[in-house]
Amino acid sequence: MSVAISSEIDLAFCGIALRTVTEELARSARRPGADDTVRDILPGLSGIAARGRALLTNILDVRYPDVSWASDEMEPGLPLNAISERCWIYDPIDGAYHYIQGLPLWSASLALVENGEVVLALVYDPSTNEMFTARRGAGTTLNGQKMAVSDKRVLGSAVVGTGLPIHGHVGPSVHATAVAQLAGVSRKVFVVRQMASASLHLAYVAAGRLDAYWETGYDLHDWAAGALLVREAGGCVTDFARQPFEQGGNGILAGPEHFVDSLRKDIVALSAGKPV
Repeated sequence: MSVAISSEIDLAFCGIALRTVTEELARSARRPGADDTVRDILPGLSGIAARGRALLTNILDVRYPDVSWASDEMEPGLPLNAISERCWIYDPIDGAYHYIQGLPLWSASLALVENGEVVLALVYDPSTNEMFTARRGAGTTLNGQKMAVSDKRVLGSAVVGTGLPIHGHVGPSVHATAVAQLAGVSRKVFVVRQMASASLHLAYVAAGRLDAYWETGYDLHDWAAGALLVREAGGCVTDFARQPFEQGGNGILAGPEHFVDSLRKDIVALSAGKPV
């Protein structure tokens, strides 16, 4: 088998492929019926996502046959640094409920993992035609223009993003912890916004539109592309224990290092039921 390295991957080609497939999925969106339940909606959504995976796989496998694909069935929270093979991690519809409701700010994300590290990342927003890209060691761009994280220094003036988990998916304990974090952090910053998919929230941190982002859970594969965008834009990305998020610990914190450190202290205390 030939050995392809990340520098041999054509980022522009990958961007065109991701944009083409995502816009096709955007045209396939259908609003739920008046009496549809979540159980009714999910099979159709899964089918559309599967079609996106098939389309992108067909394009990239021709160009890069030696790069495998992370399975949709990978164990939640599996550390990225446990992935030894070179593989793509792809989320065709990040922000699925935005997608099915006809809301903007859902996205598609694509990351390349080599030796347990994310080395290439793309996040595309079809509603704005914005493509965020990063290559390890080469910076982050938005539609070709270099991006950098926020230069704010005062947490009280920070606009921070988060994602509140769905109660029915995570259960009452995890949901209650996330709500406590939201309540506590919102008293320390200027405002908290929950407005987009996780990958777009992270892309906005990389672009300086959001000053920081946090989310509880173990969704490493959802965060993979966005994490590299933030790092290559000069930011810091860790779990709640201040370890590299690739190790699979709980949560993600992203932003300028001083904001990450300050928010982490509050989030750890809030997670333990302590006031801040």
